[in-house]
Amino acid sequence: MAEVLLLGTLHGAHIRDQSLLGQQSGLACRFTFLCGQSWTAVEGDLTSQTQVDLPADGEWVVWSHPLDLHLTTRSLRGWPKFAVEVLRQDRFGRYQLVGYGITSIPMAAGTHQLDVPIWRPRGTWLDTLRSHFLGITPALKSLDLLRSAGDRYLLTTTSVACSVMAELTVIERGATIHGMTT
Repeated sequence: MAEVLLLGTLHGAHIRDQSLLGQQSGLACRFTFLCGQSWTAVEGDLTSQTQVDLPADGEWVVWSHPLDLHLTTRSLRGWPKFAVEVLRQDRFGRYQLVGYGITSIPMAAGTHQLDVPIWRPRGTWLDTLRSHFLGITPALKSLDLLRSAGDRYLLTTTSVACSVMAELTVIERGATIHGMTT
């Protein structure tokens, strides 16, 4: 059985539009490692959330959240992806969706810098009105939609002026013994 260790840090987010923050609000990130059916998590959390950070400069959100996951597999099919949900917390403690992002984890062993662009579902004209006047943005019912590239391409999305940065070290063990090469 091949093993893959994912170690690193979810550094934070770069905000290119100050209107994303609003008044006295900060950002948090909920993240998930999406894996295929042949993958099993031995240690670590597949899903977690960072603390809320209110950026002092209004441009860089700092989370410095540790990433630590140990996986086993018999097949490269369903190689892990890194999915994020960026959330805004207002001064009353309510969370609102800023957007989603997803990126494939590199198959090559070593340390990699991940820059995950953020987007959100566009929705109908009624959703646009709700977003503008009430701050309610369209959201996905489930992150399972992000697993399949074919399903993702059916979404109508809009880009958000934000990207999430992470540093991830991929360590592989036993892959070549079992005939799997990356």
